[in-house]
Amino acid sequence: HIEVILQNGSRLAGSCVLVADGIHSALRKKLLPQSHIRYSGYTSWRGIVKNTWGIEKAAYEAWGPAGRFGYVPVGQNNIYWFACKNAPRTSEAMRKMTPGDLAKNFRNYSQPIPSIIEQTTLNEMIWGDIIDLEPIAQYAFGKLLLIGDAAHA
Repeated sequence: HIEVILQNGSRLAGSCVLVADGIHSALRKKLLPQSHIRYSGYTSWRGIVKNTWGIEKAAYEAWGPAGRFGYVPVGQNNIYWFACKNAPRTSEAMRKMTPGDLAKNFRNYSQPIPSIIEQTTLNEMIWGDIIDLEPIAQYAFGKLLLIGDAAHA
C-alpha cells in the first residue's frame, strides 16, 4: 500500500494515490522540480449572467481580431461566458477593463456577445492571465499518478 500524511497529521492509506491538486501542484513540484508554469500569451475575463436570450444546450465560441469569446448555458437558467485577448503578462490596461470596456472591444461580434458582456456587473466579472504547464514527460511515479491540471494544465 501507499500512505499519505496530511498537513494536519492524519494518515491515509491505499493502493495508489491520484494527484489532482491543480496547476500549482505541490506534489508535482516535489516529483518534477524542473516542471514550470508559463504565461500562455493571453488574458481572460469570465462571468455568469442570467440567460435572457433563450440559449439552450449549446456551447458557442467566436474568434476574431478583437479576441475570442465563448458562452455556454449552465444551471439555474444562467450563461457562463469567457473572453480572451492576446496581451502582455499582468497588463494593467487589461486588469482595469470594465464590462463596458470589454463590450466595446467585442462590439462588432454577433449578438448576443456584446449584450452578454453588458449584462455583467463589474463585481460579477473575473479577470486573470491564462497560464499553463510546460508539457512533462512523466505522469506516473510508482503508485502515484498525476492527473488533471497537475499533469497537463
